[in-house]
Amino acid sequence: MQAFVSPHQSDCARFFHYLSDGRVVPAMDLNETDTARARYTIELLNLNSPFLITRRRQWWRELEACFEEHWTQDWDLACLAAIDLVPSQGQLSRFFSLTRGFYGPLGEQVLHQQAPELL
Repeated sequence: MQAFVSPHQSDCARFFHYLSDGRVVPAMDLNETDTARARYTIELLNLNSPFLITRRRQWWRELEACFEEHWTQDWDLACLAAIDLVPSQGQLSRFFSLTRGFYGPLGEQVLHQQAPELL
């Protein structure tokens, strides 16, 4: 029986990579065993269902548009990342993991400063 990546596993985020086309794939830096676990989890939870792919692709495009506007206007990108990443009223934003990956190091910095409990 294949082990899956538990959503309660402390390092769960390291197993997955979110693509701009909406798909979830195993992270590139995993060993063979962890890649298999990630693939199994993606299949078991149907994370690449057409519905979820479409919703994630739409969300990615929204993130890109907001990021581009902030970049062009020379607005605070860390503030934008915080809006999308820091919990509001005890709730994470939709597609938090995708959003965290989208912002990359900037997102990690914002989480470290404003929501270290999520790291």
